[in-house]
Amino acid sequence: MLNVAVIAAIIFGLRKLFGASGQRSMANGVQGIFQYALTFGLLMVVAVGLSGLLASALGSGTQLVTNQSELARNVTFTVVGLPLLAGMIVWIRKRFHNDPNEGHSIAAVLFVLVASISALAVTMASATGVLYWAFGVSSYRSSSAGQFIVWSLLWLGLWLIQARVIPRDHNQIHYILGSIIGLVTAGVGLVRLIAATIDMLGTVIPDRLVSTSDHPIAQAAVNFLVGALVWLVYWLRQAVNSQRSPLWLVYVLLVGVGGGLVMALVSTSTVIYRTLVWFIGQPIATTIEQHFRGASNAVGSIVVGLLVWWYHRTLLGTRTERTEVQRIYSYLIAGVGLIASGIGFTITLVAIFEALIKQNVLVGGDAKNTLLASATAMLVGVPVWLIYWRGIQRNVQADPDEELSSPTRRTYLYALFGVGGISSVIALLAGVYQLLNDLFNSRLNLNTVRDMRFAVAVLVSTASVALYHWLIYRQERDIDVRQAPRAKRVTLIGILDPEFVKLVIARTHARIDVLERTDDSDTQWPIDAVVELIEQTQSHRLVVVNDASGPFVIPIAD
Repeated sequence: MLNVAVIAAIIFGLRKLFGASGQRSMANGVQGIFQYALTFGLLMVVAVGLSGLLASALGSGTQLVTNQSELARNVTFTVVGLPLLAGMIVWIRKRFHNDPNEGHSIAAVLFVLVASISALAVTMASATGVLYWAFGVSSYRSSSAGQFIVWSLLWLGLWLIQARVIPRDHNQIHYILGSIIGLVTAGVGLVRLIAATIDMLGTVIPDRLVSTSDHPIAQAAVNFLVGALVWLVYWLRQAVNSQRSPLWLVYVLLVGVGGGLVMALVSTSTVIYRTLVWFIGQPIATTIEQHFRGASNAVGSIVVGLLVWWYHRTLLGTRTERTEVQRIYSYLIAGVGLIASGIGFTITLVAIFEALIKQNVLVGGDAKNTLLASATAMLVGVPVWLIYWRGIQRNVQADPDEELSSPTRRTYLYALFGVGGISSVIALLAGVYQLLNDLFNSRLNLNTVRDMRFAVAVLVSTASVALYHWLIYRQERDIDVRQAPRAKRVTLIGILDPEFVKLVIARTHARIDVLERTDDSDTQWPIDAVVELIEQTQSHRLVVVNDASGPFVIPIAD
């Protein structure tokens, strides 16, 4: 009874504090943040308590728990947290009942996002533990089973709540984050699976899957399965067909295309470098097994990286006309290849310095290994850069007005000669400091040249990149950059119709706000008339009012 009385007093006091009629509009935002933050905390507390109690009940043996402190914590979290959580849920439900637009609020969207991702992370970790036990990788752990049951149900509940109360366009960040988590987990699992399979075949131990204690293939398969299921739910069922917003393009271009290609290029460089060092360089290891240890992970990374790159590349389409998204892709890959080439060129200069001063300070204890590292980086990076940069230049020749006015091209040039210039200045300062430091301390000798080798190499390579792209920019700087169409901001005043709003956004690409009329709840929105009004109005800000006589527009000054 005491607990109930305390809980009731807390809820009553909070409602009195934030539920007063005076200054309601000003306090409403703070009230919402407080409510959702407290609800999130209580949700996590209750989930921890329930999963702990369930783990104790699912534990093997006759004793319910072995740690009385954990029992006290779990009971406290459940007995105290559950009624408080129920009270907060009732309170939040009233917010949605009183304000149909509550699902659009930042606090509500952020609450569902953070709570869902938190539940997803714990569900994935506990599911991995349960599957390890199911595949015989590890012994039974009741904590994993308890966490999986409670947190998976919590995640499912939040998923259903999100579908009901949060607008779909506000859910994209949740779907994208879940897709990234699933893709990374599945990718790491698949890399480990390929590597473990190669190791098993290479050691000619056919029963490695079941005879060893670590079970690398089974572990990798479980990780891949968990990540693939999450990616399937979040990406293939939700995000892939959502609006191609900047967030969607960031995922596809940076995470999928860029991340996959970088992963493949780095891993390819690793394999080529180790092979060259073994045959013509100075390897440290004395046996081929020691030298190529871990190379199976690089092979797996090549396969997975190319697979991720290829899939996300197909999402960009292969239309005949060149779109801005395709330009972003071309310049992104060209940039990746150029960076790899620049690294290779820098290492080449370092190797030349080492050979001249006969200082063996890098990989393998010999300048030959340094040259092999530079050759590898350039062997991988130069072809990628040449292929995509020549393709870009062909597009410039075919349609110079369209290509040279592209904001993507101008951003690419700015970035390369800007970053290259800054890097050159930093390298110059470092090199001059090392020179003067040795000069003033009367120790100017070959060691000074050795100490300056990295600064000089970086200076030469970055300055070359910056100069090349600055010369291109100088020829094009008088060309006006094409501005992206400015999206109109439209306020609709009429009945609340989420499906109608989605149609208007799809047809006009405008940013829509809705104000619900309280004096007219019957007049439906005519979609064609509203779209025509928005498209024909020159102003970028406008209000569209719908009443019994039809919709009319009110232009607003910017």
